[in-house]
Amino acid sequence: MTTLQFRPVQMLAACLATLFMVSGCGPLQAYPGTALPSYKTAILQINPPQANIGFQLNAVNDRPFSAEVSVAILPGSTKLTLQVWPTSSNTFQESDPAFAEHYQRIDQKYARMATISFNATAGRTYGLSGEFNQGNTPGESSFSINVFDTETKEVVARSSSSDIHQQADQKVKALEESRKEEWSLQAGPGS
Repeated sequence: MTTLQFRPVQMLAACLATLFMVSGCGPLQAYPGTALPSYKTAILQINPPQANIGFQLNAVNDRPFSAEVSVAILPGSTKLTLQVWPTSSNTFQESDPAFAEHYQRIDQKYARMATISFNATAGRTYGLSGEFNQGNTPGESSFSINVFDTETKEVVARSSSSDIHQQADQKVKALEESRKEEWSLQAGPGS
């Protein structure tokens, strides 16, 4: 008869494996309150294979929330605040295959803030996709983003940098950033 003996490291590994299997790797909860059953929420895949550009979720319905993979959202009117940047299939191929769907490096020169609103339906899964035109300089870049139903492939919302509201949001963000960088010279004693 053989007796199994576990070393402390093996015990820790076994406990962690059990914890991951029990907890699952489902979407993060992007709404306040207690977790709801999946049939009462919608799922948003932030960087699905169809993304074509990089996305980071920064807020849901103006509530700060950071995610890059998938989130559960409440049904109804949904406003997403995103950071978008150009990427390519080469970026995905260079990364580990397990992270190919969502691993992308943010291109800080071209990264832009964007918003898009859509009406989410409980029990449905949505994905983000888009196009990014880098132009000759970062200032000349433009983008378009879509929210689509992953089952039907129907686009349920569109937004772009040429959208008047999107342009206004970008200008406000640029002003806020420039104000953070402003400094003033104040006269001190003896001036």
